[in-house]
Amino acid sequence: MDNDFKVKTALLLSGGIESTILAYEYKPDIAITIDYGQASANSEIKASKYICNKLNINHIILDVNILKYFNKKIEEWIPYRNQYLLTLATMILAEYEISELLIGTISTDKIHPDGSIEFIESFNNLLQIEKPRIKVIAPLIMLTSDELLEKTNIPLSLLSIAHSCTESSFPCNKCKSCKKYYDFFYKYKKNLGYTNGK
Repeated sequence: MDNDFKVKTALLLSGGIESTILAYEYKPDIAITIDYGQASANSEIKASKYICNKLNINHIILDVNILKYFNKKIEEWIPYRNQYLLTLATMILAEYEISELLIGTISTDKIHPDGSIEFIESFNNLLQIEKPRIKVIAPLIMLTSDELLEKTNIPLSLLSIAHSCTESSFPCNKCKSCKKYYDFFYKYKKNLGYTNGK
């Protein structure tokens, strides 16, 4: 066996909690961030750039504003979004001899069809028809947010860069994603021994 062989990995990096933790824990060869027209795109890209620079990860940014074609107000969950993003990512990554694409799906994402194990398995079955063959892997899919914060060792300084707001490029402090981020951040901070705002 060739001892120099290494599975090349990529990460779909939104700059949110889960994908930031994956960037730190797995140190992928490439991270890809997609601006599909979401309100928070600028901050997601800014956070992702910082994370990749700190961790020395090659970074690709795609600008594909699909949401400009939508007539109705964009909700937090958009049907077929993950399928679209994964298809774009694998199309681009095929050029880089990537074998695995990491995504930050966690167990509670299964409330949406494209956050389920069944979705990932089905998407992978489709990918096996294509060449080169890339496999989508969700390392956190069996974990809740609380279980994740017990397992990760990400530095607080890096976690603080993450941007989770889905409403804008500046945290609105009202949406579900903002509330989830602050809950996770302060619980993790407490786990590290920081108290009383210190």
